Amino acid sequence: MTITLARYILREVLKVGTLTCAVLVGVISFAAAIRPLSDGLLPPSALLRFVGFTAPTVLGFALPFAGAFASTIVFSRMAQDNEVLACSAGGISYRRLLAPVLALGLLLAGVLYTLSTTVVPSFYRSAEAVVRSDVVSILAAKLNQREPYEIRPEGGRSMYALFADSATLFKPEEVDGLAAVPGGDRVRQVVQLRGVALGELDRKTRVPGPASTAARATVYVSDVQGRSDSALSGVLRGVVRFDPSTQDYLRVERVPLGPYLVPSPLSDDIKFFSGAELRRLRSEPERYDEVAKAMDRLSSALATERLRLVISASGSTVTLNGPIGDERFVLEAAGIVPDGSGLRALGVGGGPVVVRRFAEAAGGGRRAERVFQADEARLSIDSSRGRVLPTIRLDLVGVTVQPGDTRQAELALPDLVWPEPIFETERQELSFEGLLELSTSPTYADSEGVLAARRKLSGELFRLDRRISFQSHRRAASAAACTLLLLLGALLSIQLRHQMPLVVFFWSFLLAITTIILINAGENVATGEAGGWGGVLGLAVTWTGVAVLVGVCLWSYRRVRRH
Repeated sequence: MTITLARYILREVLKVGTLTCAVLVGVISFAAAIRPLSDGLLPPSALLRFVGFTAPTVLGFALPFAGAFASTIVFSRMAQDNEVLACSAGGISYRRLLAPVLALGLLLAGVLYTLSTTVVPSFYRSAEAVVRSDVVSILAAKLNQREPYEIRPEGGRSMYALFADSATLFKPEEVDGLAAVPGGDRVRQVVQLRGVALGELDRKTRVPGPASTAARATVYVSDVQGRSDSALSGVLRGVVRFDPSTQDYLRVERVPLGPYLVPSPLSDDIKFFSGAELRRLRSEPERYDEVAKAMDRLSSALATERLRLVISASGSTVTLNGPIGDERFVLEAAGIVPDGSGLRALGVGGGPVVVRRFAEAAGGGRRAERVFQADEARLSIDSSRGRVLPTIRLDLVGVTVQPGDTRQAELALPDLVWPEPIFETERQELSFEGLLELSTSPTYADSEGVLAARRKLSGELFRLDRRISFQSHRRAASAAACTLLLLLGALLSIQLRHQMPLVVFFWSFLLAITTIILINAGENVATGEAGGWGGVLGLAVTWTGVAVLVGVCLWSYRRVRRH
């Protein structure tokens, strides 16, 4: 009789639990696809494939709720149909009645722990690969439908809208001379565009920037080494560029495009690393997205500070290249001094700062010149990842433009290029230890930007170490909670047999939510506290939820046995 009863209970719990888990996994997986769909990084054709890969990753969230709901429904029906009372009258104890549920809970806990350490990480990487591979498909589809493709570079001040009459996809091996392209060994796909227009918009002021049209363009989509993001770069050919700040048109034959980083919506989450990957991260922390981004910020801060020192020591005249063609911008000032994270140009003899712009058409055509006289000039340096040559944004205040003698309150000259590399070689060769050591040298000791970036990198390394140490506890606590919630649903159903099943499940659901919040809060406490007690406090918070479930289960079991 005991075996028959156990089989009956297991069959009913598995039937309800499987259906509930399937519904929850489906709903959560489709919800996870909303962001990449809305961001234009996932086409509808790849939706089911993406959902299939994300389903195992959300199983750990759905399984405890599904188990609690299944045991609640099954035991509520058994209690209300007096089946529990009949078992008691037949000499079957509550321990024997609950043993199948406990055994199933322990089995699910083992499955859940195994999934989180082995299977889930591989499926998460596959879902990430779907999003990354479909960046190219989305780009081509939008452009062929006459819709703009928005480019929002990470860390940049400008955003861009790309239009084209047609877009054709090619594989890297189908394109000649790809090895000559920077980063060409990592190029994933090539897109050939016809009838191209590229517009720029300032994110802060929402003021339109320069706009370019091109007869054709080649766009390269490549992987970013050490990160889950993608990069867009390429070449525009047959370009006409209009700059609204200077009201000038410029014709050139060839203009570089990018590189622009396209952040992945599925950035690395330490929860989705396998045990072997976590061990590898201890020796190679730069493989983690947040550490890689902090390294990029530190290397950019070092490059910015080095360029600041070079410009400050250059004297009263600085020559910069324009963003396209043979443009030259010559800044004449009494001196250039540090100003926060940028530079400030001082007027000559108390007079204005003078910027002279020289433009020459390709092939040596007519030469044009404009002169900008400004009451104040500030230089902002951008040395972000992917820029071989740093760019400088020149913000002029109280500007008189000649010829024409027109007056403007503010005028921005973006994307001016420093004519030589500053830090690119070191950026490629230095490890995170080398970056930290270089940032502590006397040259950069007084730089606020370098100090802030170094603190950020040190903080990310500290948090990564804590997260790695914390993951085994987090996964064990989640697995234990799954077992306890399954058992709790059965106990509360027997104890509250006169209540509706949904009322009983409400209390199980409330305890499940509390436990999950405590587990995640424990991780935040462990990684947020820099002191030695942060890890201990985080573990205490994490296991508090499990302890609460154990206490409620023991209390409910005593009540059931007594009555």
